[in-house]
Amino acid sequence: MNLNKILILLLVTYFFMPVSVLAEPEITIIKHAKVLENNDPQKNFFIYILDLACKASEDKYGPCKLEASDVPMLQERQLKSLNSGLLDITWTASSHKRERQARAIKFPLMAGMLGYRVAVYNKTFKKQFSKTASTNDLKKLILVQGLDWPDTIILKKHHFNVHETNWYEHLYTDTAKGLYDYILRGVFEVKSELNNYQSPNLEMDKNHLIVYPLHIYYFVAKDNTALAERIEYGLNQLNKNNNYISLLVNFPPHKNSLPLLDLTKRKIHIIDDTKRISKENVSAMLEQVRQASH
Repeated sequence: MNLNKILILLLVTYFFMPVSVLAEPEITIIKHAKVLENNDPQKNFFIYILDLACKASEDKYGPCKLEASDVPMLQERQLKSLNSGLLDITWTASSHKRERQARAIKFPLMAGMLGYRVAVYNKTFKKQFSKTASTNDLKKLILVQGLDWPDTIILKKHHFNVHETNWYEHLYTDTAKGLYDYILRGVFEVKSELNNYQSPNLEMDKNHLIVYPLHIYYFVAKDNTALAERIEYGLNQLNKNNNYISLLVNFPPHKNSLPLLDLTKRKIHIIDDTKRISKENVSAMLEQVRQASH
């Protein structure tokens, strides 16, 4: 067969090829919540991991692309927007109430460390956070938390003197004004937040680590089985050979802040009815984090 006949055969094959074969694979658009707090790089971790999970699942589910919502939303509105179709996915701390509202993809995005908390206090109360302070001593002080946060419920149940606010920024500004004594923030977020809400009246406690059971998951609409399975598959791909901890601790804002907290030198306070958390497994997790960060 000469060259001209080969070219004619190829052209005929091309023009009569089914459209489905010629078309580019369809890209799945995944719409997520826009980050509510500006200038907080820690919050971008969940978008970073979502993007990695999206790419890690392309071998099985095809290409996908992330898009942020047009406007930021509070957590409760995000969950409602999943079932109305305004969002495809969001992330939030889990609770029984939230898991009734939407479908949780039960891969712990903070590897169980969302409940590892450090106090930021009004400097008037520095003495109350001395190394000898007990859990009961901390319960006597006025703690401010977000309204309807899952950890607010945990702390109230354990008789902490918790006041609630609707406004995230008021955690810092009102504590600086002396309206509250302290707040509890996650070990991966406290340094970046303090940089954003600088005040001469605020100081980060260096002596204590409060630990309670709290997980943050991705959530999708109740009936969005396909997306839930895709993201769960992608996350498990990321965690092959237990590599997820390395992704967590080496995310730049985390990597830059963790050494400044001296977590292994702190007095550990366990707040847990389930008895699943012990000082031994907290110490083991901190050692795992230390090793992954090198």
